[in-house]
Amino acid sequence: IQLHPGDRVYYYSDGVPEAMNAQLESFSNERMLSVLAGSSGRSLSESVGDLFEAVSAWCRPLGPKDDVSILACEIS
Repeated sequence: IQLHPGDRVYYYSDGVPEAMNAQLESFSNERMLSVLAGSSGRSLSESVGDLFEAVSAWCRPLGPKDDVSILACEIS
């Protein structure tokens, strides 16, 4: 993979796409990619925060049952 300035790489634990809501539906890779696409114009820190908040909101009221780890880098 060749990366260019402005490209972002996200590393995340399985607790992100597998996070379940009260109806036992997983957050999913598709939902995760949608959140990241929607925050593409924001700073890297805000983008990671947006994803974390989306997962947290998805899991309310009990919260995630697994770890939710997100690490991201942006090529400069």
